[in-house]
Amino acid sequence: MADLGCGAGDLIIDLATNLSPEARLYAVDVQKSLLERVKNKARDQGHENVMTVWSDLEGDGHTAIAEGSLDAAMLVNVMFQIQDKMAMAREASRLVKKSGALIISDWRDSFGGLGPQNDDLFVLEDAVAWCEDNGFFVNKVEHPTDYHYILIATKE
Repeated sequence: MADLGCGAGDLIIDLATNLSPEARLYAVDVQKSLLERVKNKARDQGHENVMTVWSDLEGDGHTAIAEGSLDAAMLVNVMFQIQDKMAMAREASRLVKKSGALIISDWRDSFGGLGPQNDDLFVLEDAVAWCEDNGFFVNKVEHPTDYHYILIATKE
């Protein structure tokens, strides 16, 4: 599993805590300083199965993870930051194995400046279309908070 755009890595560390130590987990980000924090946090908590990977997710094949090797990839609060969403789609599709999952969670609205600017939002309707246009079948959509949606899709 990979957290693409992991930021400070809290989600991947939580997964490492709750999954089998045999699960291979990747924390992927473009900010090397954040990856160093994730690496240190994982080491300090004894999570030897967390690997950090530097990548510009908007570049085809830039992520040093084997093609079709992921059971799941997560994009959490990152799509509103991605400029080249088609390149991100190609990279996510390259990484996730057939029948693997893509999990997207992002902002539902700007909420008066609490979230990203309106022009940067990756709203649910766009996320569904983006998945379907790029070989993913949307299985489930949830609204766990007033501010975010979660979309789960399977690679066809």
